[in-house]
Amino acid sequence: MSWIPRILPHHVSILLSTLPSEYNCLNILKKVLPHDSQYLEIQSLPVDVSQEILTDWLASNSRKINDHQMDVVRRAIQSCSLPLYLKLVFDQTVAWHSYDKISSKHLPSTIPLMIDALLDRLERMHGKVLVSRALAYITATKSGLTEPELEDLLSCDDLVLQDVYQYWLPPVRRIPPLLWTRIRNDINEYLVEREADGSQVIYWYHRQFTEVVRRRYLDNDRIKKEIHSLCADYYIGKWANVNKPFEYTPQQ
Repeated sequence: MSWIPRILPHHVSILLSTLPSEYNCLNILKKVLPHDSQYLEIQSLPVDVSQEILTDWLASNSRKINDHQMDVVRRAIQSCSLPLYLKLVFDQTVAWHSYDKISSKHLPSTIPLMIDALLDRLERMHGKVLVSRALAYITATKSGLTEPELEDLLSCDDLVLQDVYQYWLPPVRRIPPLLWTRIRNDINEYLVEREADGSQVIYWYHRQFTEVVRRRYLDNDRIKKEIHSLCADYYIGKWANVNKPFEYTPQQ
């Protein structure tokens, strides 16, 4: 915490957030800034406030859910009404139709499980291979990736290319940029752009996304090694100006 300035100019404030039990950050912070008046514990949102916020969000998207669906939502936010959880609930409910049969299984009771549900939906919409590899590359890096870097990495990944082009052989073996754009549009509010090494990179805006993606897509040692190896090959320029060998799929 040595980077925290002890004296600030007038009209300048710093807002820091931390979890009370993670990495002992809060206790260390209190040694640096010892006054209790400088701390505010963020409580969960009241259920009625959460429901009102969700209704307003749906209305702003010209959406409305029926009474049964709202009962399911109400039970879900009674178990967890943290702002991030509420946002994940909204992203699920905004896609519901009035005729959809919704039960509590559609809204898991914790943030990690809700993130899993979001990733399940992404995989159904965009393909499991493409989604898993794209998010694994972003998460495996220390600071994030630029979008051209991500597209290059996906275009050097034979598993991705064989899935995207499993029925035909393109003139140029490179993923269409629109594929990543579609994925990003569906998770854009959970990504941030920040500067790293003089470039604008994308990364997760919340730690829990990083943890869930690591557990889901990088928990296997073989896959983790493969992802890091492909990243290393890319950054040392192994395939720069070289035709990368590949194998045909049975359908090609």
